[in-house]
Amino acid sequence: RVLGMVRFADRGDGVAEEVVRAYPDVVLQREQPASDVRVSAWVVGPGLGRSRTAERWLHRVLTADVPVVLDHQNSLFLRRHPCSAPFL
Repeated sequence: RVLGMVRFADRGDGVAEEVVRAYPDVVLQREQPASDVRVSAWVVGPGLGRSRTAERWLHRVLTADVPVVLDHQNSLFLRRHPCSAPFL
C-alpha cells in the first residue's frame, strides 16, 4: 500500500511504465525534481546511475529542505558533493 504521494523518476527505459502498471497511484516524474511543497521526503534508490543527469537530480534532491533516503550507490555521491540535507 502506498502512503502519500510517490513520484517515480522516469529514465526513459520503460521501467517507469511498469511501476505505474503495478502501482497506479504512483506519479511519473519526467523532468528534474523541483521544489514542491507536497514533497515531504525523497527516496533515491538503485538504478539512477552515475551520469551527469543523475548527478543533477541528486544535487537538486539533496539541496531540498526535506529528509533524503539514499541507497549505497547514491550515498557515494556525498563523498564528492557534501550537503547539509538530513539523510539516511
